[in-house]
Amino acid sequence: MKAAAFPMVTVVAALVERAGSAAPGLGGGPGLFLARRAARLDHGGLWELPGGKVEDGETAADALRRELREELGLDAVIGAEFLRLETRLGDRDFRFVVFRVAFASMPSFMTAHDEVGWFDSADLPLAELAPLDLPILEAWLRGLPLCPGREEDQVSGAARDMRKQSLP
Repeated sequence: MKAAAFPMVTVVAALVERAGSAAPGLGGGPGLFLARRAARLDHGGLWELPGGKVEDGETAADALRRELREELGLDAVIGAEFLRLETRLGDRDFRFVVFRVAFASMPSFMTAHDEVGWFDSADLPLAELAPLDLPILEAWLRGLPLCPGREEDQVSGAARDMRKQSLP
């Protein structure tokens, strides 16, 4: 087996729902928090669940807490893991770990984003999402709590296609 040119990158993200979210079973009204990447950064202009890379020695939850503080100036309560997905984008392997998160307040500043907002399920900018985020938002829309190792049984179109692209 050929060794990977680069080590796997672990990325964490916050799935933040506001009460009254339009996700299945949660009632109506705006509810999912997204942030738009600043134009000067990779994937600039694309919307994403806020988060970032896990640094050496950090747990995934600690990394997410740090990223939210550094990029948005807020403290958050990190809840249960919502989804874990491994995929290849370009020549890099990624592990994407998404946690349910609650914000105590809205962001006080933005270092990596130029806009934030709450989106109802009908208004999600699906065509303008960062590459790792589409399968997560598809799962959220379908109300599917994904389990590691069972993604093929539960994930729809774009996520399954993303997984196929990562296979040798």
